[in-house]
Amino acid sequence: MQTDKHKQFEQWLQTSSGISLLQAEQACIEPLWEKILGDYLLMLGHPAQIPLTQNCKIKKKIHLSPNEKIIGQNNLICAAYETLPIMPHRIDTILLPHTLDFASNPYQILREVETAITPEGHLLIIGFNPFSARGLRRLFSRRKNSSWSGTFYSASRIKDWLKVLNFDVISIKRAVYRPPFLQKQIFQHLKFLDIVCKMLFPIFGGVYIILAKKKTFTLTPIRKHWKKLPNILSKGIIKPATRNAHNYE
Repeated sequence: MQTDKHKQFEQWLQTSSGISLLQAEQACIEPLWEKILGDYLLMLGHPAQIPLTQNCKIKKKIHLSPNEKIIGQNNLICAAYETLPIMPHRIDTILLPHTLDFASNPYQILREVETAITPEGHLLIIGFNPFSARGLRRLFSRRKNSSWSGTFYSASRIKDWLKVLNFDVISIKRAVYRPPFLQKQIFQHLKFLDIVCKMLFPIFGGVYIILAKKKTFTLTPIRKHWKKLPNILSKGIIKPATRNAHNYE
């Protein structure tokens, strides 16, 4: 089922501010697609976020959303994020664009993702940084809707969750340092702030992008210790060669 937070965020994504944010995130995530290959990509998000996967080299892309309005569209699945209708270990890469920010049970979503993704598969998470201008805007906002209605989890907390679920964090990128409450034209003109603030205050980016890789556990056979053969020859007799003449305990 789609929550009110999901609906509010999806409506905001289609505003000028939401579109500007998507464009900035698309530019930030594009270099990461160069490192990711495979057969299947799954995105848990709104159809408006599909451009985020535009430059991904994976051809078979599946988009899943709890929005009932997507039913009947190609490559779009309507289902709850907390109960993915995906066979275990079948998806090479999963993208969560602000999926955890507006979820009622974000850790359960990550557990479902861990089950669906293949060993050595990749996970990309885009989230709002609580320690940023956007996070402060949410903290002091009286309007609990649109992009402020969610819960902003820090990158370090997401990293801890991923560690428990056997993921290795490869990189964490931060972007969108411009204040979120500006008009579209002003927002575009202040693009230089992204470059300046990234150099001076990199941790305060409004958005973070985490790239993680699922660990693979291999079985290592346990060998028994070798035991030397007992010496049964008397002194003065030349001992024969004992190469490879060992046995197991």
